[in-house]
Amino acid sequence: MSSNKKRRGNYNEAREKVKPNPELMRALEQIGGERGISTEVLIDAIEAALISAYKRNFGSGDHHV
Repeated sequence: MSSNKKRRGNYNEAREKVKPNPELMRALEQIGGERGISTEVLIDAIEAALISAYKRNFGSGDHHV
């Protein structure tokens, strides 16, 4: 297994253990309901945007995102 896949696996395990903020989840559910988008798709899009912004501002280097 590549180290990238291993890191991603650890990330996914950690993500499942994190307790989401109830207010944020309600807001995402409301936005998703209004636009016909699932909450998970919204979370994935926000996550991708944050990773992209981090890489753009700090470079990909040896940082683990």
